[in-house]
Amino acid sequence: MGLTLPLGVISKHETSDDELFYPPVRMVTRVDDAALAAGYRTRLVPGAQA
Repeated sequence: MGLTLPLGVISKHETSDDELFYPPVRMVTRVDDAALAAGYRTRLVPGAQA
C-alpha cells in the first residue's frame, strides 16, 4: 500500500521553469591514477620540488 499525500504538501521554493534552474548537462572525463602518473612522468623533471 502506497502513501498518498494531499496536494500542496510538497512544493518547490524556486518557481521558475526547471530548464532555467538546472544547467545543461556537461561531458565529464575521468582519468585513472595510472594515466595521471604517466602524464606527470612525461612533464616533470625527476627530483623537482614544488
